[in-house]
Amino acid sequence: MAKRISKPIITDVTRQQAEDAMTAYADAQAAVSRITAEVELECIRIRDSRAKEISDLQLRATEAQTILEAYARENRDTIFQRRRSLDLPNGTIGFRTATPRVRAVKGYTLAAALELMQSFHPEYTRTTTELDRQRLILERDSPEAQAAMRKCGLQVTQDETFFITVPEEKLT
Repeated sequence: MAKRISKPIITDVTRQQAEDAMTAYADAQAAVSRITAEVELECIRIRDSRAKEISDLQLRATEAQTILEAYARENRDTIFQRRRSLDLPNGTIGFRTATPRVRAVKGYTLAAALELMQSFHPEYTRTTTELDRQRLILERDSPEAQAAMRKCGLQVTQDETFFITVPEEKLT
């Protein structure tokens, strides 16, 4: 279980201490950027040196998958009659049943099907109602919106977060 580390509360910081802290921060960020770049270059070098090998292995795996799928489909009625999978010495093959979903049949679109369902079987359709948050944010300064939000227990808030930016030339 990880321990929680509490941040010390620092007060009465002088301008000089802030400038020294900014220098330390910029130096640390520059070192992190330099080391990260070196790691990335090393990863690229390793990846490039093994690219052909990876490509060949992926091709082999794809060919084997094609053979296994053909075997499973050809023997679906005999092997997969009772079970959905078959254990082989180095793994398992089988068929997974996907989550059921509703699709439009040929000649219909989902929009057309929705209109027909709303007309003939409205119990299979639903209408969602939700807050128009975008409009409330846009109209937050209007007296009507303020009154409505106050009446319904809403308010528009805007959080503030601390940031530090270091110019790119300082990082190199």
